[in-house]
Order: sequence, then structure tokens, then C-alpha cells
Amino acid sequence: MRDEVIAEEIKEEEKNRAKKILGFYEAFERYLIRGLTKKQFANLYSQTITYGLFASRMRCKGKFDRKVAVYDIPHTIGILREMFDFVSLGDLPPQLEWIVDDISDVLAHTDVKKIFSEFFRRRKGEDPVFHFYETFHRPG
Repeated sequence: MRDEVIAEEIKEEEKNRAKKILGFYEAFERYLIRGLTKKQFANLYSQTITYGLFASRMRCKGKFDRKVAVYDIPHTIGILREMFDFVSLGDLPPQLEWIVDDISDVLAHTDVKKIFSEFFRRRKGEDPVFHFYETFHRPG
């Protein structure tokens, strides 16, 4: 997702002066991580989509897919909700749509609560969110 979709979509949006994913990059760089490169953003964005789908699936009580994921993202996590307004309800580039739909389908057929409880059993005291972002490094 990072190299083949997000990074390529950013390049395409720069040429066409579009602001779908590129707008998120600009906001992240301006408000969250100064000096964030587009390559680092592509990594962060991909990991955040995956984390958001997992977090949403943990809360979902019914049928799960990309289009309903936004409704189970907590309102207290504003940036994630904004991303999922786009991921769930927006006009995604086709190559991003199929990847997100594929991840959603895997999560829909997975016992995520069992995975989560197993994680806590094995790694007492560790924050599972860290593992979604462990390969992302801040610039500098």
C-alpha cells in the first residue's frame, strides 16, 4: 500500500493539483510532524489506515467492511475520524480501494478480540498501538 499506492497517488495528485491524500500529507506535516517526508507519510498513512480498520473492527457489532469502519472510530480521535471519512465514505483511488477492502475483508473474518486478548496475555504492559507504528521513524 505504501509504495505502490500512497506514494504514487501523492505524485499523481501533485501533477494534477488534487488534494485528497496530498491534503492529509500537508496537514500531518504542518500540524503533527514537521519535516515529514512524503515517503515517511506514505508509511504512516498506510499504517494508520490498517490501525484504524483494526480499531474499528474491535468495536463493530455487525457486518464489517470499509464503508462502515468510520462509524466505529471513536469521536475523540479526530484525525483518525477525518481519515476514515475519506477511507469509508470518500471517492478512493481504485488501487487504494481494493487494498483497503481486502484488509477489511480479512478483519471481518478474523476473531480480532481473541488476537487482542492473546496479545495482552503474552505482552503484559505493552501498548499494542506501538506495533502498528514500530517501523515508522520520525525525521531527524
